[in-house]
Amino acid sequence: MQPGWIRFPTDGTRLQVFDPSTGRIGKVHKNDMPYNTIPLEIKARSRASALAPAILEVASDQQAFSEEWMSGYNLHYSLDYLLKVIGKLRTHMYAVDYVDAVEYRNLITGGNINLGKWEPLLTRLLNEWPGKSLPLSQVHGDLVAANLWYHPVRGIVLLDWEYSRRCLVTQDCWFYIYHHYRSRDRENPLPNNFFNDFHDVLRRSGFGGLADRLSSIHPLHLIERLILLKAITPFEHFSLQMLEKDILEASRDRRIMLEDAT
Repeated sequence: MQPGWIRFPTDGTRLQVFDPSTGRIGKVHKNDMPYNTIPLEIKARSRASALAPAILEVASDQQAFSEEWMSGYNLHYSLDYLLKVIGKLRTHMYAVDYVDAVEYRNLITGGNINLGKWEPLLTRLLNEWPGKSLPLSQVHGDLVAANLWYHPVRGIVLLDWEYSRRCLVTQDCWFYIYHHYRSRDRENPLPNNFFNDFHDVLRRSGFGGLADRLSSIHPLHLIERLILLKAITPFEHFSLQMLEKDILEASRDRRIMLEDAT
């Protein structure tokens, strides 16, 4: 990087630096991370350019890129904000295609991630899926409240696309709500309000056909997230432990109760 770049907190798998003289943010793949997600991010953002800061330059080896710095402010957690974002994603990026259970498993595991004790649960979930046809799309992949930014001209913009990938199309809806509840309470089982909110957002965002399959969709999303973290991080950390705890809870009780959805 050129002189004058200022390093600031890492972006998960990236080192981040800022050049105040040009208004550029540089993102560099960390050498200790086993998987470079930058090529996938570049591909996703080429389809959803209206929803993200502009990419200004990409290194020839795709180990680094720079993007525009944007003024604005962070948006607090809100299901209304989430619904607006999902509407934008459906317009600009989501393109659903349906795959069978074998293709889905190969896709989310990359063909080489061993789930160990969770393999039987994944098999059961896929065997029970109605019609054996799962709706997949490119997703943002890390849709949390902190990654929603409001720009005075462009409106809502999404930051931190490093986990963008193909998985169940409802992953962004799920993770926004899941992250909110887990960031508030990391010890107790997820409350009914989590499932009520997830059901409500699916229904209101046009995924109503999936709203009554939470007992399958929720554990599948947990497994998708677990696989992602196992693939890109070289070490165990609290997020993996928390995900495994929630997968165990979901596998013990598939009868997800909805207070307001019935």
